Amino acid sequence: MDYFYGISVTLENKSFGISQQLDEIQNLTNFLKEIRRNADAYHNKWYKIALAMAKTFDIDGKNLEHFKVSITLPLLNHLLNELENAFDNESLIVYNGLCAIPASLIKIPKILDLPDFFCYVCGYYIGSKLLLHKKVTKAKFGHGGGVAIYIKRDLVAHEVSDCHLRETLNNSNSEQIWCKIKNVNEMILIGCVYRPPLSHIDDINKTIISAKQAVDRKAYSCMLLAGDFNFPDIKWHNDERIELLSGQNSAESVFLVTLANHNLEQLVDFSTFEASNGNAKNVLDLIITDSSTRVINLSSSMPLGDLSQGHRILSWDYVVLFKNRTTFSNKKYDFNKGDYKNFGKKIMESNWQQLFENKNTNECYELFCNKYDKLSKQFIPLKRVHSTRNAPWMNKEVLAMIKKKQQLGNYLSMTNWGSSTLICEYKKLRSQVQKACTHCVRVFEAQLASDKNNPKRMYAYAKAQQNVHVSIGAISDAKGETLTEAIHIANRLNEHFKSVFVDDSINDQLPVFERRHNQEDLGDVIISFEATLADLNGLNPNKSIGVNNISPKVLKECAAQMTYPLTLIYNKALSEGSTPLAWKQSHVTPLFKKESRLDAANYRPVSITSVPCKVMEKIIKEQITKYLEKTSGISNNQHGFMSKKGCTSSLLENIDYITKALSKRNFVDIAFLDFAKAFDKVSHRRLIHKLKAYGINGNVGKWIESFLTSRKQRTVLGNHSSDWTDVLSGVPQGSVLGPTLFIIYINDLTDNLKSVHKIYADDTKLLQEIRPEFHDADCLILQNGLNIISEWSKE
Repeated sequence: MDYFYGISVTLENKSFGISQQLDEIQNLTNFLKEIRRNADAYHNKWYKIALAMAKTFDIDGKNLEHFKVSITLPLLNHLLNELENAFDNESLIVYNGLCAIPASLIKIPKILDLPDFFCYVCGYYIGSKLLLHKKVTKAKFGHGGGVAIYIKRDLVAHEVSDCHLRETLNNSNSEQIWCKIKNVNEMILIGCVYRPPLSHIDDINKTIISAKQAVDRKAYSCMLLAGDFNFPDIKWHNDERIELLSGQNSAESVFLVTLANHNLEQLVDFSTFEASNGNAKNVLDLIITDSSTRVINLSSSMPLGDLSQGHRILSWDYVVLFKNRTTFSNKKYDFNKGDYKNFGKKIMESNWQQLFENKNTNECYELFCNKYDKLSKQFIPLKRVHSTRNAPWMNKEVLAMIKKKQQLGNYLSMTNWGSSTLICEYKKLRSQVQKACTHCVRVFEAQLASDKNNPKRMYAYAKAQQNVHVSIGAISDAKGETLTEAIHIANRLNEHFKSVFVDDSINDQLPVFERRHNQEDLGDVIISFEATLADLNGLNPNKSIGVNNISPKVLKECAAQMTYPLTLIYNKALSEGSTPLAWKQSHVTPLFKKESRLDAANYRPVSITSVPCKVMEKIIKEQITKYLEKTSGISNNQHGFMSKKGCTSSLLENIDYITKALSKRNFVDIAFLDFAKAFDKVSHRRLIHKLKAYGINGNVGKWIESFLTSRKQRTVLGNHSSDWTDVLSGVPQGSVLGPTLFIIYINDLTDNLKSVHKIYADDTKLLQEIRPEFHDADCLILQNGLNIISEWSKE
């Protein structure tokens, strides 16, 4: 039995225009003519089938819509058993973005040297140079065929130029082929391999090592290797476990060590070979890469054609780096060069008491924002931010050296490198540039490491070093259709974020929630100028600008002058029990969690709120926290968002309990619980009801009620924003007060539990020591605890 293994590489599918269809028709016409010319010479069944199929094609283009579907079928399907059925039933799967689509192993009866025209696939090409490393190994291993990489005509592929990798390939006995695909911003190394079961492991291992070393030398930006490796004794589990059925010195073991030593990952964790009885047990087809975050939407489908057994089709999307070629510029405030002395002076000149007279909270805040915008334009210069810029570590001296080197190199190129003296000078200058760049990078990175107060710079620099900056390029809507426009993606994500909200506007009866203590209520709070000034001075100037475009940098630099108007607004908000409308609006940034990037459910929202609002929230939070500590309102088992507590304290208490139980030769059963979308599903009515039971009434309670209700949010992707939507439930994620409100809401969860329990925000652990002599009774205690939590969640 002979096999042929292929990978097809394609770009984003585009709808066919008439001219494109006619081009494809002409290509197919030429192909069919070639078949006719060779049919008599070969007298082969497969050519006769192709001739019969040609009669079904609308060569004249009378039915273009039908023809458009026909030409997307890869001709490799024609080589399958019972080809007529395969042609009717199989279709080429098209994916968004750069994709690698390995076909199944295709049986070619007794045909080893196929003519080029017979391997033709509409819309793809196989460059002859790409086949230089093909090895036909039938004589040695009893198998024949080969490997191929089909490249979409939109892409340009080149043969492997790295001398070390080429030497390894030339000395290899495995069937493998490699090529490099040049993208706008990077060079991708792609390989396809078929490893016969009896071949020596050194062949494929040396190739993998050589390819990874080429990537490490920056000859390529990344690598991807796919194919049939024939390692049935390696079990790849979907929980990232790897089970080795053979010995430690086996070929499989050596292969795994090679991957581990070179930081390579294998991504297929499901069976890929389907036996004649329909069972798929072995993982034979593997995908190996140095950057697993690039490979998304990995799936499999049935083998091509009517085969009694065969390899399943693997398909996946591969994320590549595409930067916009068009240069653009955008003007932003340069807060580092602001004239804050005169900015603050103008703030002080305003009679805020008179301006705020006879106005509500929202009107007062709008006056403040208008004044802020006016003074920002007057005292903070604008800077032009370009789409392309130099590396952050680059300085003028290095730029001058680089320019001088380039000028000398251009001159030598024009003179055909005729002057040996200038060549020596050029080499000397090139060496100096390399040393200067290395020195600048080290100095810059050392500064980043020592700047503990601004980790944002370090993360931004680390992100810039990545080859691929993954963005949300596409997402599926409710019907399963793929959306690619940014505005549509933003609206789809916003719809999903809204769908998790709980509509508690129905006036159903609230559960009874008794008073938590006998002490006095929190009462009314008056915010002092000193408290506002302290929190303004404590702002991190590197944090994001809020909804109103008010920068924490400006508030911090002009803290003494900003204190008076903001304190007036804060106290007016408390006295009226109202919140400015701008404080109820949030810009939501979607953050990817895991699994498919096309599924909106795999993103979580993070809200960006107003900076002045956060200052007031912090003051209110401090008052509530002091009151709860005074009244012992929060359970000692809560370790999340609590002063002097955290993950470490929770783990220490858990370990202490478990250690004591084990020292008594007992067991410990632990139940780990997590509420899905816990922060988003907090009922506003029930939260306010609980706040009153905790004694948080007065102007603080009224203000929190206003702060939570009638909120709106929209999802922002770059320069595109979704429509505004109502926030029906939940505490604002990204706010200062939100976590405190949440732990108040969930605090009564464990009131009636007898098991030892620890909570970190909504993550709950129930621990129960199981004594052998009281096994059933101890297990019942744990089960009762689970039942209590279940009933609480229903209320």
